[in-house]
Amino acid sequence: MNDSRVRNKAFVNAFVATELVAVVVVAIVFLGVTIAASAGSRRLGGLNRDLANLRQIGAWTFAYGNDNEDLYPTLSSV
Repeated sequence: MNDSRVRNKAFVNAFVATELVAVVVVAIVFLGVTIAASAGSRRLGGLNRDLANLRQIGAWTFAYGNDNEDLYPTLSSV
């Protein structure tokens, strides 16, 4: 009877170790997916910021042209 308890305890210990490995693997996969998703959202956030800046530049240029007889600013220094 004592021998079967030792075998059952060894089986339970092996099961716990296997379960622990499975949980660690799932956590690593979840972490990888989360990091990939956050990198993509950071990229989209940067694109939205850049588009908002371009929209502001366009609005400023249009307003400048309306105030100055349809003369728009240029990049020349002459």
